[in-house]
Amino acid sequence: DVRVVRLDLTEVTARGHRVTVHVPVTAFVSDAVPVMGHVVQVTGRLAPPPPGRAVAATMTVTTITVVRPPPRFHTWALQLRAALHTALRPSPDAARQLVPGLALGDTSALGQPLASDMRAAGLSHLTAVSGANVALVVAGALLVTRGRRRSTRVVMALCAIGAFTVLVRPQPSVVRAAAMGAVAAVRSEEHTSELQSRLHL
Repeated sequence: DVRVVRLDLTEVTARGHRVTVHVPVTAFVSDAVPVMGHVVQVTGRLAPPPPGRAVAATMTVTTITVVRPPPRFHTWALQLRAALHTALRPSPDAARQLVPGLALGDTSALGQPLASDMRAAGLSHLTAVSGANVALVVAGALLVTRGRRRSTRVVMALCAIGAFTVLVRPQPSVVRAAAMGAVAAVRSEEHTSELQSRLHL
């Protein structure tokens, strides 16, 4: 059973030469696949990627060795993602497939038929984390801290964004949305403070 995973390649050794790189590759792995956050050493064969893929190469992995386990915050995120899947087990099949994608961008449970139907209907973007998800996180953090000092509300909103980014995995689109959410959280609180000052006047 071959699984497809994305690896961030940092060093390549080939024909006696070692090169430091920082590029993504698509890896085809038949062994047990370590979870995100592991530092691993792999051996295999590199090949050019298919046209249009946002990776530097594809790699057929023959061996994979764990060099360093993931940090604790990665373990926490994985436990929460697993807990969501467990909580959805009694739910209808469509909910088990869709809810992780809608909430966390996790499409691991999304079956091919449903994924094809969503693409045909133009709804595949719903399972990708975007600014809308971050906006809900910021709104929730600001709502919970309503009545607190402005600095406290901003810090809590930024912490919530950081935790959410780790939970859904810091892909480029997620990082962009998180950065915009952080700016929006700070600016919204500044505007609120300015409005309150004017009202007091």
